Amino acid sequence: MMRGQKARVSPTAVNVRNSLRDPRGAGGGRALAHPRNAGAGVTTASEAPVVIDVARLYGADGETARQERLAEYERCARELAGEGRHVVLTGRGPIWLYLRLAHALHGVARSLTLPRT
Repeated sequence: MMRGQKARVSPTAVNVRNSLRDPRGAGGGRALAHPRNAGAGVTTASEAPVVIDVARLYGADGETARQERLAEYERCARELAGEGRHVVLTGRGPIWLYLRLAHALHGVARSLTLPRT
């Protein structure tokens, strides 16, 4: 090859390269997911966030959350959240309950989102 000339690539080599990038065949343009990046940025039904309404946790007690039943509220929130899921705490409730639920879900939930005020 002389200086200034571009290397020629055979059409077969291009098709092979494209078929490695796209499982549907040549010309797709999307690279296959590396196992390290599998599912990155994709939310499936099983990965949809779990929404916990704080007011429903203490709803059986009336309009006021009771500190005596705090362990029950925490247990219920852990059961609803599941292991390694994205959790959203929402609804009316005292700040001390939000803080204790966030503390109880630490290490259980993959991520925790609280409402903005």
